[in-house]
Amino acid sequence: MADFVQYLTLPFLVEGLWLTLRVFAASMVGGLVLGLLVALMRLSPYRALSVTAWLYGWLIRRTPVLLPLVFLFDALPAVGLMMPPVTTLIAGAQFVLERRVSPDAERGRRPLGESALGRFFGFRLQRGSAAVEAVPPRPQTVASDGGVAAGAGRVDLVDLVGAQAARTSSEDGGPFVRCADVWKAYGHRGVLLGIDLTVHRGDVVTLMGPSGSGKSTLLRLIAHLEPLDRGEITVGGEYVGYERVDGALRPSRHVARERARARIGMVFQQFNLFEHLTALENICEAPVRVHREPPEAARERGAKLLASVGLAHHADHLPSRLSGGQQQRVAIARALAISPRVMLFDEPTSALDPELVSEVLGVIRRLAEAGMTMIVVTHEVRFAREVADRIVFMADGRIVEEGAPEEILERPREARTRQFLQLVSH
Repeated sequence: MADFVQYLTLPFLVEGLWLTLRVFAASMVGGLVLGLLVALMRLSPYRALSVTAWLYGWLIRRTPVLLPLVFLFDALPAVGLMMPPVTTLIAGAQFVLERRVSPDAERGRRPLGESALGRFFGFRLQRGSAAVEAVPPRPQTVASDGGVAAGAGRVDLVDLVGAQAARTSSEDGGPFVRCADVWKAYGHRGVLLGIDLTVHRGDVVTLMGPSGSGKSTLLRLIAHLEPLDRGEITVGGEYVGYERVDGALRPSRHVARERARARIGMVFQQFNLFEHLTALENICEAPVRVHREPPEAARERGAKLLASVGLAHHADHLPSRLSGGQQQRVAIARALAISPRVMLFDEPTSALDPELVSEVLGVIRRLAEAGMTMIVVTHEVRFAREVADRIVFMADGRIVEEGAPEEILERPREARTRQFLQLVSH
């Protein structure tokens, strides 16, 4: 032990520790200053400053972190520009740390003053003026979640999405979502073993069954969040993420574009909101960045969607300031913002306290009234009875039976179904 302590006090280790602390402190200060400078320049109303910051972001942020370090340590000395090693290390670390300080500077579609930087310091840069205007905190209006701002009309979710999802659609009466002989395995464990499922436009289909039966995996395959191993899935008569070549399905080269075109909305168990974005920004992200909608139109529709789920007064709140039920309702509004043709719900109430479950189920009920095509994974027997057009019971990667709610819940044919319903009914 004495030898170890003596080793720790050797001069070269003490010098190395002191050097590390100096590099860390200088890099933190330099990175903070550089990041704030780039962010302020990007938000500047003066085009020269804004373009300079954009060029910096395009050159530095879109290259791997290793390249600036290689440039500082190898390229500059090769042309005769030598810097002390410590200075070079500090400069390289500043480039890395700057990325963590001002990533919001590149969010060019966001209105001025609404970046994380602007919210943190509470300022807004006005166009046509170099002055920085202080913006006092907006008073919060106390209202229940179900309420809407005073003076604002009640926004009905049925009216908002019904035009896109009415059951009286003019499309043909064929299956809207079709899964044919779908297989999926993780390693040697088969999760889906030959699933055949059809969902017609306007139908509400609930998937029920024990954990591990493949319900969530099936939803992820429909949305093409994961590739399938065998079989085929179509949405609206078209493949998502695949194309048929010489009679065989091949992965498409334009997966992102096809996902956007399919307009499949999905709500996850754990909300999956962007923690650094407000509720309204979460909703506007996909319409603006994926579907290229004008930011103003996306924000207007996002505000209406928030009002329709009873969260009009929470538009500027980060997810950390929202309850679980509120976060899930924001997630539903986010999925609806792309005008989806079908909605997938992966146990939307499983992560919620019992008293919050009714908030989310109420929103899904109203979507059903609007005629939205939905596939819902749930263990809520009462909800399935009231809302579903058809219940599909799955176990061990297969569909055990399916039928109308009263048939499956009251007169199940299979012993496995009866066993499961006895467990969830108690």
